[in-house]
Amino acid sequence: MDGKALFRFLLFVSGDSLITKKAIFNCKKNLDIILKSKYHLEIINAFENPQLLIEENIIALPILIRKNPLPEVSIIGDMSNLELFKSDLLLT
Repeated sequence: MDGKALFRFLLFVSGDSLITKKAIFNCKKNLDIILKSKYHLEIINAFENPQLLIEENIIALPILIRKNPLPEVSIIGDMSNLELFKSDLLLT
């Protein structure tokens, strides 16, 4: 993780679908707006890492999980609602 990153996120997506592309774009845009460069985002394709879905108890995609700082918090969907994104994921 980058030494400057205060937040660490995992974004689980499914393949290369339109929803996946939209979730990645919106997630990066929202994180850049809110956190500038103080975050690390790892994008995980569920098709390439099915075991990780089991380990993380993932039941819906796309899903973004804040791993750090604790507690872990997650949000499901295309990440298009900035206010929901901010209130549910970052300010908890």
